[in-house]
Amino acid sequence: MNRANMPEGWVAPAPAWTNHWANENDPIVAGYFAAQGGDTGALDAWAAEALFGDDAPRQVEQGHFVDASGANNHLYIAYWRLSQYGGWWQLHRGWWEDKARESEPAAYWREILSMPLERTETLHSTAGLHGASLLADDTVGPIEEHGYAGGMRDRVPVSTTVDLRQTVPIDATLETLQPVLKEGMRFLRDNPVETHCYSMRYVIKTDRQWQPLNESFGLGYATDIFAFEDWARSHPTHLAIFDNFMVMAGRFGENIQL
Repeated sequence: MNRANMPEGWVAPAPAWTNHWANENDPIVAGYFAAQGGDTGALDAWAAEALFGDDAPRQVEQGHFVDASGANNHLYIAYWRLSQYGGWWQLHRGWWEDKARESEPAAYWREILSMPLERTETLHSTAGLHGASLLADDTVGPIEEHGYAGGMRDRVPVSTTVDLRQTVPIDATLETLQPVLKEGMRFLRDNPVETHCYSMRYVIKTDRQWQPLNESFGLGYATDIFAFEDWARSHPTHLAIFDNFMVMAGRFGENIQL
């Protein structure tokens, strides 16, 4: 990892861990498959075969969020390595291309991301793994490269040789911790011109029956890594999240379960 942005004499405020990937030439693929504003039955039937069948992805999670228009979105999140994804998609793409989807009570959307590992970073407040990190080969830590502005960039391997700032201008058309986290996600979602964040969904993870779990995450897209870093550095909505997290970290330490 890089330490270019780490303040002199820095001591991490709480323990944190990151991941090690053995085959750096085989990117992670994340697939998001969702039903919007209607019955999930058809999507669930497809997922039972495609996501939980014999050729299932390496990891599958589910979640729910309400989008800016007020519509419910039920979301399957699947992870592969790129070498495995192509063959899987050829087997299961037919359902998405079937015209029958256009007359069903729900709308459907999917987003597929290929993430080169030299541009991927992870950070965990415990040694336990979640999401795409379950595909990693090892966990490393505790690490010092977190808790300061620029820490995320320091955890991105390619940041030592590449300027990660996007130069294309954004189109102007574009209980304690949870409340402030939701407010921060809402601010990023509702102010794309100011924040350079194109999309932000605050997702509550669910079980196989779409019942909510005590876990959540933000799924966001922005012009570049600096959009999130600038928000994290100085905006009141993130400072409130950080301050609340530090209180919890001081109280619970490695047992924070966040």
